[in-house]
Amino acid sequence: VISKKERAHLRKVGTGKKPKPIQLKILTGNLESLPPPGITIGYTKDSCVERVIGREFINTLPENTHIGFNRRSGVVETTNAWIIFCNFGKQETLKMKSLSTR
Repeated sequence: VISKKERAHLRKVGTGKKPKPIQLKILTGNLESLPPPGITIGYTKDSCVERVIGREFINTLPENTHIGFNRRSGVVETTNAWIIFCNFGKQETLKMKSLSTR
């Protein structure tokens, strides 16, 4: 039986079973392949980050490796860009449009 402290240590250093994540803040975004500002580039935070980093880079990662970043944050950084995650409620958007057309 592994203690809680030992499990926390193994999560931190890894068990050798899966590669540690590659931290987003040390990666460079492929900004030339992005659409103009204001265009939605993904539905999930992971899909947005993958779009900024570039599919070519993502395809070179070892199996089971992922990009590490704070998924609870509204803003994350790469070496050359900030990624801002915005959520827009569908109902509120419809209400705003109907108010602006009056």
